[in-house]
This record gives sequence, structure tokens and C-alpha cells, in this order.
Amino acid sequence: MLSKPIRGITAALTLLLGIAPATLFAQKPTTAAVVTSVPSLAITPDARGAALGHSGVASSADLFSQYWNPAKYLHTPGRKGFSLGYTPWLNKIADGIALMNVEGYYRFSTTTPQTLSASLHYFTMGKITQWDDRMNQVGQLGANEWALDLAYAQQLTDHYGMSVAARYIHADPGIRREGVGAGSAFAMDVTGFYTRPLNWFKQNWIWNAGFSIKNIGTKISFDGGTHSGFIPANLALGMALKWIAHEEHTLELNLEMNKLLVPTPPIYDATSSAERDKAFADYYKTAAIAGIFKSLADAPGGFKEEWQEIRWSTGLEYSYRNMFYGRAGWSYIHPNKGALLTASIGAGLRYNGLTFDAAYLFATTANNPVDGTMSFSLGVDLEQIHKFFQ
Repeated sequence: MLSKPIRGITAALTLLLGIAPATLFAQKPTTAAVVTSVPSLAITPDARGAALGHSGVASSADLFSQYWNPAKYLHTPGRKGFSLGYTPWLNKIADGIALMNVEGYYRFSTTTPQTLSASLHYFTMGKITQWDDRMNQVGQLGANEWALDLAYAQQLTDHYGMSVAARYIHADPGIRREGVGAGSAFAMDVTGFYTRPLNWFKQNWIWNAGFSIKNIGTKISFDGGTHSGFIPANLALGMALKWIAHEEHTLELNLEMNKLLVPTPPIYDATSSAERDKAFADYYKTAAIAGIFKSLADAPGGFKEEWQEIRWSTGLEYSYRNMFYGRAGWSYIHPNKGALLTASIGAGLRYNGLTFDAAYLFATTANNPVDGTMSFSLGVDLEQIHKFFQ
């Protein structure tokens, strides 16, 4: 039996992200939230992205681009660097739940800009007490999820570049029972980034546009293949406009939309176990790639419900001398599809190759455990650090 804390945490992830481990819980007939496994892959790992309303596919290039769009590394000021991210997660539910992320990149000295980048994404639920049906303590669980990826990016035109990435995903629910254990999956990403300087109203601007198709890959199973869940394949489209008001002042506005490329769970007659079993049997049999195409037009409520599955994000960033940063953002998805309705603020400091960022999230719905979530990031530009010590 799954412990009550595990069930509570997973339910919270379902409500917050619109996703949950499909192999562990059957969706209620009245719930329209899209279901996936490995939900931590959808959590923003860096403080800048969190402060900008969970956006980053088209924001200006930074050291945290691996998660959002590795093609942005083609435009970072330095040729090499790395970053660290830490986010305590759902700390209103339990202690010890956290997301940790490390990523790095290297840009080759070639005529055509090319980069190689990688990241490790680790999510832990800490140590959770497990209970049996009679509420006797039977031990502790150590559930975790992690992903390791490698990306290659190349500039294709003066203003446009693309990247491809490969990812290995591993998830361990911590359950030690016959027939139930850890699962793994493989996935790929394809991203693109367009950036162009503009001169409007005798002012200097930079316009960015980006896209990302993430986690195109296999399904994942925790019971030897009897049931298999979808990983969070996702389509992101974004644009950003940066106003260079002065050498010392810039203002950047980001707008982004995200949609999970995962089939909507089946709707069935709750009084008919046969109908329920058939509905979920057909759902589990759907292949991963087929599920991506099916997800574009399978919502029971038609186009209106498909539109509700889009998460909208916007963020504003002010920079003074490219040293001090102030940020604010907002994220919205229809309540039927999750509870990631948040406002956010953040700040950053860049000095001699080091970048420190922090973000704070406010839930815009009552009793939401994401309220008060903080994120912290550290970025290191190795070229600037080297020049500083020369």
C-alpha cells in the first residue's frame, strides 16, 4: 500500500501541475487534468524562469538555458559556463521535498557558432514514513526522480539557431514490493531560437522568438510494463521584446504558452467497472508518439477544452547596468487543468562572472501549497572568472 504522505504529495503535484503518475492513480471521471508520470520534469528549475512567470523559451540568453531552450546558448556573452538551481518544493505539505538542477555549456571557436551543453535534474521527496492498511509503520520510502540530458546547438542563419537534445529519465517511487519498482525512459527535444536587433522610434530593441518540443520519447512503467505512463511531452512557444532604453537601463517583456502533448485521460461511467477497465486499457495501450498527435484534438469538451489545456505565462525584467535585476511574472492555466495560477517576483545580481538569482511565488488561489515557494540559482561565467583572476 502507498503511504498516505506519498498519496498526498502526488495529489498535490496533480493539482499544481495538472499531472500525476498515471501508473499509480486512476483519474476520476469528473477530473479533466492531463495525466503524466515523472511530474518533476515540469517544475521550473531556475530562479529567473520562476520569477518570469515560469517562462524562458524566448527570454534573452543566460546560463540557465538548458531547461528552456539550449539554442539560446549560441548567444550567451561567454563561451563556457555552468549554473546551479535549488527549489524547496511543497514545503507546506512535507519537509525534504526539493528540486536540484545543474547545467553547463561550451561554445566552440568555429566560424558557425555551435554549442554542447548538458544538465542533471534531480527531484527528491526526502524520507517518507510508510504505513500498512492497519496504520502500522513499516519503514521509510526514498522516492526520487532524475534526468540527465545532452544537447547540441548550431546557428543556421544570422538570426536563427536550433538545438537537439537526448535525455535519460529515471524515477523510483521508493516502493519495495513484488512487481513494483523503478522505471526509466528515453526522450528527445527539438528547440529553436530567433533573435534580431531592431530600431523603432529611434530606440534600440531586441526581438526574440523561440519554440521547444520536449520529451518526445518512450513511456515509463513502474510495474514491469503492465501499465505504462506518459512522460510530460510539451510544446512551448514564446516571444520576448527587450527595450534598451539606455546603456544602463533595459526592460524585457516575455510571453509564453505551454501545452502538454499528452492524451486527455478517459471519461467513463463510474458505475460500470467494465467500461472503466476498457477505457483505461485503451488509454494505456496508446503509444507515446501516437499520444502526442492525439493530444492535439482529444479533449472531451472539444476545442474549448483543448484551449484550456494551455498554460500562459508572462514576465517582465528590468536591468540596471546588466548588474542588478528586478523581475515579476504571472502564470495561468484553467482550474480544470491544474492549479499553477501564480504571481511571482524575483531579483538578481551579476558581478565578475557570477550571477545570483532568487524568486518568490504567490498563489492566486486559496489553500494552494505552492504559495510561498522560493527558488535560488547561481550562474558562473567561466570566461569572465578567468579574466578577473588574470
